[in-house]
Amino acid sequence: MKALILTLGLLAGSLTLTDEDQTAKRRGVEQGLRQKVLITGHPAEKMDLVKRMEYYKVPGVSIAVINEGKIEWTQGYGRFGVEPDSPLVTTQTLFQAGSISKPLTAFGALLLVEQGKLSLDDDVNRYLKKWQVPENEFTSTEKVTLRRLLSHTAGTNVSGFPGYSIKDQLPTTLEVLEGKKPLVNTEPVTVIAKPGSALRYSGGGTTIVQLLIEEITGEKFELWMQTHVLRPLGMVESTFKQPLPLADARYAAYGHHLGGVKVEGNWHLYPEMGAAGLWTTSRDLARFVTYIQTVLNGRPGPLLSESTITTMLQRQRAGGQETDAGLGFFLQNYGKDLIFAHGGQDAGFIARLYAYAYQGKGVVILMNNDAGWPLMEEITNSIADSYQWPNNEPIEKKTTPLDFLRLNELTGKYTSKEGTIEIKTLGTELYIDMNNGVAPLRLRHFGNCVFFIQEDDVNVDFHGCEGQPQILTITDPKGNKTVYNKICIRRGGFGSFSPRLLPLYQNCLKIWV
Repeated sequence: MKALILTLGLLAGSLTLTDEDQTAKRRGVEQGLRQKVLITGHPAEKMDLVKRMEYYKVPGVSIAVINEGKIEWTQGYGRFGVEPDSPLVTTQTLFQAGSISKPLTAFGALLLVEQGKLSLDDDVNRYLKKWQVPENEFTSTEKVTLRRLLSHTAGTNVSGFPGYSIKDQLPTTLEVLEGKKPLVNTEPVTVIAKPGSALRYSGGGTTIVQLLIEEITGEKFELWMQTHVLRPLGMVESTFKQPLPLADARYAAYGHHLGGVKVEGNWHLYPEMGAAGLWTTSRDLARFVTYIQTVLNGRPGPLLSESTITTMLQRQRAGGQETDAGLGFFLQNYGKDLIFAHGGQDAGFIARLYAYAYQGKGVVILMNNDAGWPLMEEITNSIADSYQWPNNEPIEKKTTPLDFLRLNELTGKYTSKEGTIEIKTLGTELYIDMNNGVAPLRLRHFGNCVFFIQEDDVNVDFHGCEGQPQILTITDPKGNKTVYNKICIRRGGFGSFSPRLLPLYQNCLKIWV
């Protein structure tokens, strides 16, 4: 059956549609892609999905749209790889979901809580035998608990995992936690901040949860999750197994980087299964979403109770303040507009799960190019428009002209604790390169020293752009600011530095060559 569907290509997704209205909605999504920020006075440009895939060099995309608490339609687009003879993506094509593994892992851990085998608020070292969370000055008064691990407030390190080549020997869960060198390519998992003091994203913390599940159940994580979480949720096309079994590997898309460069060996392996190891389809993840929505709307399911699901979607506290993290999900809005969401990125793959808890709306998008985040936004915007999602209207901003010679004064590299970015000109336009594997994004001049991008509601403010700016601030949609200092290169060493140039360089990071 799978082989037959594979040959049907793009037609396969349409088999889930039930009437002409749904077909029209799907086509409206495919032809209605738009950027988040529109330019005042210019008509909104609606773009075609397949053409945008070609523009971003994203070989394959899988989409599942949820409406009125049901999966309204699913669709595959493109191919496994950039090669014209590579298999077509269908609704049964597997993608790596990256960190969307974490909500499923949280779901499994909460099953054990409901069964009385695990507590949300006990020190996890009570349950761990093969390995213990190392005690240090941060754990002297506050402990690492399951609640804190699932909400990224446990103070643990190792934010993410690069994965392993298909040629590498894979470490065990225990070896990953120990950071056993040279086998393991990440640091030992430990506590680097007082538990409960702040939100600190940690895949290392989720790997502790992986070990907890193995120790409490006495089974391998991937097998227990298959039996007790994935299959009961109807996610029969999904697996945490690493490496991917041969029977499933022929249905797996190939990972790609910026420019359509294929990942060596087609994909990486992730023994940190609970944090990053899920192989899945958009339809399967949509089944997970609709289970949560169904239970929250008063229809009990066979797995987690309404009480536990509600707890999953409650904002957790850290440092005396409310965070945007629930147990396994990140949260937006409040009340009837509450959204639960998670993104994912493995080498060559990105994913998005985004859903309204009480309105039965949502989407799952999977793609096999980890530089495809702008395309992810454009697809999400189109679905929001077609299905009239609340609080997802486009943003309008004005642009003002700026002399090209002044643009050159802004270029250069800027650095902060978040990393190094580069401002560059391409032709007569200014671009920002975040050095995150995504192509440089065009900066539009808003006024004075402020620029914006159209892909997201982000502003870039050059301080003192009337002269030689040495500081810029990036402000995200939540108002969070990151300050970057320009890297200023002075040639000739300290002896050639003139005191009269000091004001020009006093705010920048000086590098002498």
